[in-house]
Amino acid sequence: MAYYYLFSTLNAINDALLYSINSPVHTSPKQGDSNQGSDGRDHHILGFSVWMAGGGLRQGIVHGATDEIGFHAAENRHYVTDIHATILHPLGLDSRRLEIPGRKRLDIDHGQPIRELIG
Repeated sequence: MAYYYLFSTLNAINDALLYSINSPVHTSPKQGDSNQGSDGRDHHILGFSVWMAGGGLRQGIVHGATDEIGFHAAENRHYVTDIHATILHPLGLDSRRLEIPGRKRLDIDHGQPIRELIG
């Protein structure tokens, strides 16, 4: 009985918490693909990874993929602002209402929650 209580409590805590690990950019899959004139591998903004769990999100799914060499997002493409909106959604927050007074953001700066991830 104690184990049941412990695990049900842990499940409730995990449902209340949203975990997110993000990579803002990844390394270009091509050697010498730097726009900064170096021979190394440069930052690449056309594909990135995000791991999220808890917070009322669906469990055990993979949403999106890159092409076969990891160069471009190929399936279920989203902007990073959509990731922000998805993180804010379980908190009941809307990015359009979270503005700094006197600093109006462009509408493109606001994403939409990724509905396929929300449980």
